[in-house]
This record gives sequence, C-alpha cells and structure tokens, in this order.
Amino acid sequence: MASRSFELDLLGQKIVLKANANSAGDASKDVATQDVIDLVNIRIKEATRRLGKTASPSHVAILALVDMAEEYSRAKKRADSYRKAMDKKSEEILGFLENTASQS
Repeated sequence: MASRSFELDLLGQKIVLKANANSAGDASKDVATQDVIDLVNIRIKEATRRLGKTASPSHVAILALVDMAEEYSRAKKRADSYRKAMDKKSEEILGFLENTASQS
C-alpha cells in the first residue's frame, strides 16, 4: 500500500508525516489530513508568538497541544449538549406524532 507524505514545520524543524494512500477518487482523507496539519501549524505559530521566539520547541509544542486539547474539550461539550437537545426534541416530536396518530 502506498503512502502519502505531509510536512509539519515545528520551529524551523521539518517533520514528515506519512499516511496510507486513499482509494482512487477519494481525496477527502487527504484534505482532512492536510487540514489537521494546517491546524497544528497555526497552533504552533500562535504558541510561538505567545511564548516568544526563544522558547524551547518542546514548550511551544506542549502549549499548542494544551490549546488544541482545550478547544477539543469545549467542542465535545457543545456537541454533547446539542445531541441532548436534539434527543429531547426528537422525543417531543415522536410523542406528538404518537398522540396525533392515536386520535385519528
């Protein structure tokens, strides 16, 4: 199986990541992988700006990781809240439909 390479730049140090090649015509996984790499690069640049150019690469990477974990946690909570709200609405609609069907 062929692999595709993606490049990450961590404070001037190039890191090449390899991912399995996708099936023919399915570029969505490549796009998703590239989106993740782009997000990591953005977070590393933001962490570098916040810590200063003299910060060690490990400190920059840790700050970027913590920022991304915090963002993930908030998104997960929002998704859970949305799912619960949709479950409640679905139950209300189902109850309404059952009542309407039983009255017919």
